[in-house]
Order: sequence, then C-alpha cells, then structure tokens
Amino acid sequence: MGLRGLVFALFCFAVQWAPAAAADFLPTQWAPATAYGAVQGIAEYLPISSSAHLLLAEKMLLARSAVAVPNGGSRDFALFLQFISILAVPLVYGKRVAQIRLGMLGRSTEGLHVIAMLLLAFLPTAAVGALVVSFAGNWNMSAETVGWPLLAGGIYIILFERFCRRRSADRPLKSLRPMEAIAVGSMQTFAILPGLSRSLMSLTACLAFGLQPSAAVEFSFLLGFCTIAAATAHSVAGGAIVPTILAAPPSAICASAAAMICAVPSLLFFRNWIERKSLIPFAYYRIFAGAAVLLYAVRH
Repeated sequence: MGLRGLVFALFCFAVQWAPAAAADFLPTQWAPATAYGAVQGIAEYLPISSSAHLLLAEKMLLARSAVAVPNGGSRDFALFLQFISILAVPLVYGKRVAQIRLGMLGRSTEGLHVIAMLLLAFLPTAAVGALVVSFAGNWNMSAETVGWPLLAGGIYIILFERFCRRRSADRPLKSLRPMEAIAVGSMQTFAILPGLSRSLMSLTACLAFGLQPSAAVEFSFLLGFCTIAAATAHSVAGGAIVPTILAAPPSAICASAAAMICAVPSLLFFRNWIERKSLIPFAYYRIFAGAAVLLYAVRH
C-alpha cells in the first residue's frame, strides 16, 4: 500500500467518522482549542488552504466540547487565528519590514518600492472582496465548497510546475514591476473561494514572473499579511471579533498561542522547501485531501 496510501486511507477514515460541528460554536476545553489553533498555524504558510483545514478541524474537534458564540462566530474566530498566524511574517521578515518603514519615511528607495508594489497587489483583492461581501455575503463553508477547490488546486499546481514555472528564476524583489504586482494581486483574488489558498495563487504568480523563490515567498507572505490585517481591522471595526473572543477566553488563549507557535516553523519550513524543491508534493496532498472531503460530503 505504501506510506502515502496509508496516510490517505487514515485521512479518509478520520473525515468520514468525524462528528459534525455546529457552524457557530467554539471549543471550551484546552486540548481541542490548542489543536484547532495548531492546524491554522501550520496550514497558513503551506499551499494547502488554511480555511479548508479549519473547516475539517471544526468537524473533527469542536462538536464534542463547544460553546455557542454570536452568529458568524466561527468565521470571526478563524479570522482572528489567521491574524495571529500572519504575525509570523513581520517576525521572520523583520529587516524587510524595517526597510519598508524607512521607505515610507523617504529614507529607503527599495523599501518605498516594495510598499508600493504591495499596495498595488492589494487593490484587486480589496475590490473583489468588497464586491463579494456586497453581492454574495459570506461564503457558506461546507465540505462541498472546500473539497472541489482543494482538488482543483492540486491539479493547478501540477499544470503550473509543468508549463508555467521558470526554472532559471533569478529576479530579486526590487525588480517587480507595477503591472506584475497587480497581476499577483489579481491571482490572489481567486483565493476568496475557500479552499484555494492565498499563498498558492500569489506565490505561483511571482514564480511565473521569474522572481527568485525566496523573493516570491517573501512577497506572497507580505501580501497575505496586508490582506489578513485589513480583513481583521474591518471585522474589529464592525464589532464582530471581540464578542467572539470574549465568549470563550480560554479557547482564544490556547488556540492563538498554538497558532503562533506553529506558524513560525511552518513559514521557515516552506521558505526553505521552495528554494530547493517543487510544489508537486503539495499537489498530491491537495488531490488526496479534496477527494477525501468530497467523499465525506457524499456520505453525509
């Protein structure tokens, strides 16, 4: 059967028999909350979709020990954990963040260029996100809504590695052009569909333009930081996240601590991986995970 087949079989079994979690419940015990946060921290920096894995974590962990939260609370709690996880970016890329700060003060040409490219890349996501909220509301997270994107993302990776990735990528981040930044941001907008992964879409766009793998990862994660920070600020301003956190403070503490602890090594792992290897193993994982999730949807 092989190790890969065994892992897939165990994953299918877990998803098939996982208890269904209510849409707006949070864990009350420290163990489920810690596991939930760890899932977010690990998945945030891998091209496998943290939102899809949080949905699976809900179904596997939350139903046995949960407390009701305000309507939409699960999404707010997930966004809170995404924000905690994305704080690993300024920790790991502290020198770049300092350079950007100097650029905003007019004391670093490269820092000013990077922040300008980030703003241009963020614009498409902001525009599309506003349209989705206005016309479609929040996505209805379910096995079907994440299963197909997980599967499609795996196929996309295989096609990208075969036809689009530049093998001689050597461009530094400072060489990124305005129209390329807009294109990277436009690719990220596809990740508004749960299950696709922001980092996957923006990273592959950067690699297609010939950025060095380290530069592609850096820009992708900086853009993700801007996106999640903006979404979190919008949610806090709307009075959504704080009531959810106050509904289960121990859960918020355990889950956020686990998310941060797992986020930094996950980021470092993926940064080192992409500099030496391809994305193909993640494609296989996404295809297996997507098939397992769809199997769960069919059986339930």
